[in-house]
Amino acid sequence: MKRTYASCRRTAMAAGVLIAMAARAWALSVSPARTEIRLPPGGKATAIITVTNPHAEPYNVELSEKPWFIYPENRKIQVADWLKLPWRKHFRLNPGKSRDVKITVRCPKEATGELMGMVSFAYQGMKISMITPMISTAVYLDVIGTEKVIGEIVNLGAGTQNGKFQVGARIKATGNVRLHPAGRVRLMNDQGQMVSEYIVAEASPIFPGMTRDYAGKGPDNPPPAGHYILFADLNSGTLELKADQGILVKANGDVEMDVTKAAPKP
Repeated sequence: MKRTYASCRRTAMAAGVLIAMAARAWALSVSPARTEIRLPPGGKATAIITVTNPHAEPYNVELSEKPWFIYPENRKIQVADWLKLPWRKHFRLNPGKSRDVKITVRCPKEATGELMGMVSFAYQGMKISMITPMISTAVYLDVIGTEKVIGEIVNLGAGTQNGKFQVGARIKATGNVRLHPAGRVRLMNDQGQMVSEYIVAEASPIFPGMTRDYAGKGPDNPPPAGHYILFADLNSGTLELKADQGILVKANGDVEMDVTKAAPKP
């Protein structure tokens, strides 16, 4: 069955809601939060996912694999073609106990870029409920030799909202693998001196062909009125993402983008 970008987004949002609901209300824990594997076409690897029951009652657990984001070039590959679960998919998890689940990943020879899936744990207590909570963990398979790790900062800016100065970058993934950017944005004066620094922490990934906004964490107070330059220095793995943008900060803290040429980079 073919899946469009829109259907992938709906699936991702629905899964996120289920994961969040499960975490808040019942909270079986699963680790690691994500599993990343790199294989050549035709390669094979195994990994362990651990599910833990920290509660005082047992749960009946059911395993399943689910698609995540499907890149168009891999649309004919189903998640069950490459992500294999143990034959025993139903088990009871007693209070305070953990269970290691061994998964097998086989890279299809026709795969390119990256394959993304989820291992999901649906569970019920001893009292049957009409709501079945589920918690999932992501599994990423990078196909060695076919990855295109490409992206760009399409917008870099700043603004003051409710008296708080904010810096952010909009980044687009233009290759065939997800990006997970992190780094810093420096606010420099025209003399090349750093006024403040804003840390961009790794957050949700950017899937191929999509954009995502990332905010920097730093001083909340606006800088004194004047002209400044934002310098973004971010990385996603080996990919460097750099950009600069001039800004004009007014006396009331409002910010305007400066379209003139920025000062030389430090």
